[in-house]
Amino acid sequence: MPNDFNAPEVIPSEVARRMANQEDFQFVDVREAEELEIASLPGALHMPLSVLRDQGEAGIPAELQDKDVDAVLFCKMGGRSAKITAWLMERGYTNVKSMAGGTNGWARDVDSSVQIY
Repeated sequence: MPNDFNAPEVIPSEVARRMANQEDFQFVDVREAEELEIASLPGALHMPLSVLRDQGEAGIPAELQDKDVDAVLFCKMGGRSAKITAWLMERGYTNVKSMAGGTNGWARDVDSSVQIY
């Protein structure tokens, strides 16, 4: 599924497989705090888009300071995470991907107990 930012993507079932295999990667939620109350995904690091917008690179958490970090970013539907993935790539990140479909895709393809909103 292509995105407007030409950011590399991964599908939710692949992320779930990586988690089940206990692969080492950062799972990064770029949604806003109020969205976490509606739906959240296991083991995700929170890095809201608004913080990056306000603070730029200073808003990147310590867990993502290594530009070779293996990271999968997600939001509600995949647009914001694709935007941030592309932004990180412009800054030299080499192994970041956006999760296609976001939390809604996760709810449809992996865990139906996650609320679609």
